[in-house]
Amino acid sequence: MVNSVVEWNLLNMGGELVTIRLADTIGPGLRRVLRPHWNYDPNSGDGVAPIPHMMSLASRPGRIALGTPMQQHYRIRLVTTRTAGGELRRAHLVMQCELVAPGRRSGTMLGNSEIWMALTRPYAPAGQHRITEVPAGLGFLGEHPLRDDDLGHRPIESYRCTAGDGEELFRDTVPLVYHMDRSDSNLHINMHVYPQQALDYLALSYHRAGGNAGRLRFRAANAYFRRPFLPGDVAEVEVDLVTGGDRFRSALRFYHVPEPGRRSERISMAMEASGVLVGG
Repeated sequence: MVNSVVEWNLLNMGGELVTIRLADTIGPGLRRVLRPHWNYDPNSGDGVAPIPHMMSLASRPGRIALGTPMQQHYRIRLVTTRTAGGELRRAHLVMQCELVAPGRRSGTMLGNSEIWMALTRPYAPAGQHRITEVPAGLGFLGEHPLRDDDLGHRPIESYRCTAGDGEELFRDTVPLVYHMDRSDSNLHINMHVYPQQALDYLALSYHRAGGNAGRLRFRAANAYFRRPFLPGDVAEVEVDLVTGGDRFRSALRFYHVPEPGRRSERISMAMEASGVLVGG
């Protein structure tokens, strides 16, 4: 458990928790929960590090005051996929965090996150990124198989939306380029950039469809990071936006565009977001 307080950057102007900021729970979880057991360093030793691969974020409705004491309850498990012969194919650290305000109604849940981090060698030569055994420092976790209902079981191609009865579907495509200050020491665009930009592009698409983007209140988001972007890379973003009553849901897919008029066949990053339309 990590104790903290609700800071200004966690709240919107209505005093509600900003859902996308729940991605920030990865930092305290890695530094204060995991590192005492496994002091990983991608620049030395076996070169293995946990790299964000998928995440799921959700916030609860309701106002909360700035400075409110908050507890972050963490659970970490090691999820592996092995061949019939026992060969390691994939390994993920799955970090779950629940944000609780302990003084509110005997512990009011504010939000929760689940972040899947692939164990890989990010700085290894091409063809040597995949690990062949679990780092010894993670032996205390034990291994868990991938379940059918796990976030890690969903393919990136499933991040799409279609309209049902009484709903409207709007589709849009927008270009995007990345500059140097969107990158970090991991030598690619920072993981927090993609979800923030995705929500901004979703708001732009809703505006283009004739809606008031100020009504969008995001309650949940899922993201899948498959291939990173670098400074100077061009992306094409496909947007699916479905509205019905006072609710909306959406999916966004990011593709690499190596040259004008040609984009990658595979999706590089995808995101889902859903919530309510506030006001009227």
